Amino acid sequence: MSSRLCANCNLVFTGPQMLKQDLPHHQSRESITSAANHGCYICGIITKSEAWKAFDVDDSFKSTWYLEALSGSLSGWLNLTIDAVGMEASSSEQSDGSEEVSGTIEPLETGVLIEQTESGVVQSSPPVPIWGFAIQPAKDVEGNLGHYTPPKESDHPRILGLGQQWLSKCRAHHPSCNNQNLAFRPTRLLEIVNQNRGRVILAGDEILNHPYATLSHCWGKGKTLRLMASNIDELRSNINLDELPTSYREAISICNKFGFQYIWIDSLCIIQDSIDDWRQEAMAMRDVYRNSTLNIAAAAASENSDSSFTARDASTISPLPIDAQWEGQNPGKYYLTNANTYRDEVASSPLRRRAWVVQEVWLASRNLYLTKNQLWWKCCEIEASESYPDGLPEELSSRESLTGFGKQRYDIKGLHHSWNRLVETYSACGLTVPSDKMIAFAGIAQHFQTLLGSDVYAAGLWRSQLPQALCWFSTKEVRAFRPPAYRAPSWSWASLDGAIRLNTIRQTPRRIVLNLYALWWTVKHIQLAKILLALWEVAASRFTELSPG
Repeated sequence: MSSRLCANCNLVFTGPQMLKQDLPHHQSRESITSAANHGCYICGIITKSEAWKAFDVDDSFKSTWYLEALSGSLSGWLNLTIDAVGMEASSSEQSDGSEEVSGTIEPLETGVLIEQTESGVVQSSPPVPIWGFAIQPAKDVEGNLGHYTPPKESDHPRILGLGQQWLSKCRAHHPSCNNQNLAFRPTRLLEIVNQNRGRVILAGDEILNHPYATLSHCWGKGKTLRLMASNIDELRSNINLDELPTSYREAISICNKFGFQYIWIDSLCIIQDSIDDWRQEAMAMRDVYRNSTLNIAAAAASENSDSSFTARDASTISPLPIDAQWEGQNPGKYYLTNANTYRDEVASSPLRRRAWVVQEVWLASRNLYLTKNQLWWKCCEIEASESYPDGLPEELSSRESLTGFGKQRYDIKGLHHSWNRLVETYSACGLTVPSDKMIAFAGIAQHFQTLLGSDVYAAGLWRSQLPQALCWFSTKEVRAFRPPAYRAPSWSWASLDGAIRLNTIRQTPRRIVLNLYALWWTVKHIQLAKILLALWEVAASRFTELSPG
């Protein structure tokens, strides 16, 4: 039990431990809202969520709670689900009784579905009103909680102080994160001269071994200062930092706090009206982000004029200690936390819907995420947040590849699995300019080429994975379409705008696989094979867009 839970939520932790049963929670919107206003931890998280905001006020609200025990590596953990749409449908395939569920704490699919259209990326359906919570034995997670108390104020110096601690520990104790080529410098950098003044410099001429930071952000539709052929001399002389967009100023403030004198920001370090400069710098993106000491990710800002931490609620950041008093069991101490925090604050953030950002955050060794609620950290070794300042428990980690240079060392099969996940993530993101499809993924392709050695890459596919790599398909949730301008061969997923899935042999119907292999075997033994392979070699000679000729 907890004094920070309402009577309805405390019922989960008292009396008989009711597993796999739908039991009544709050039976009206007024009831759960009142509980949240009186400080209930669970109800507060629910009523501040995107799923709650999208819930139709005219629909009746009768929520239920459902508790299940986990096994395997999660023995002793429990999953709590609060459902406002009725558990009958969602639990109809669950087994009876009290048998445990093995596996990991999976975030519930309550995120917004994205529809790709010719005018951009829009929300196509609201989140489903189902909320998941992890109930963790204290002994399993107390070592991750540290002694940090999240401050209420979004500008409190303790927040960035925690980020500075993460960076310092990482630089001192994570060998795999210190993989930067110290001799590399981007063509240009923004030099932070003082609190108010900056300037664009040619990095190769003016600095030697100073570390630099990078910024991942959403441009948005607002006007912002850009490096142009007409103002390059002016910006090399002076930039008034107070006139820069909010996302830029937040990143510069972090640089000042962390001791960085230089930062790379795309709009100020690439000549925006020069095609030649843009192409050159776009193809250098892999080295720019790979060799930065820190990438600052403005996750919450859909426009570069937006601020971070706009939905900060310090009362729900730290896991809630619970004294469970189930009948027939010894009293136990647990911690209760929102199982979907990473998805809600990072994975589904406005920033992560931008296609260019996929390679930026994956190539960087260290990412500091400024989200709507709290600060997050991801490097080659750990994930951490204000909720778990000493590192997320492995059971709650995002299970994404931490970065492209992480501690995980894959075999060839593992590398291709990682590639497939990256392609699927990338394909669901939006591009302002559709013709950027190949070049915005080129940095990742370049990195995988170094790992896969002699394998041949062409238009998003690897030759060693043929023919099964041709078994990609468009997802049902997103309507994909082929843009009018030619960008890639029709056999490539890159020819479409919209989310796709890359099937494996195990996932693909046997009949389709056998027919595909039969066709592949046949064409390899006729003259057509020479033509196909010649076309493949032409395609493989380029990492970026392909010309129809």
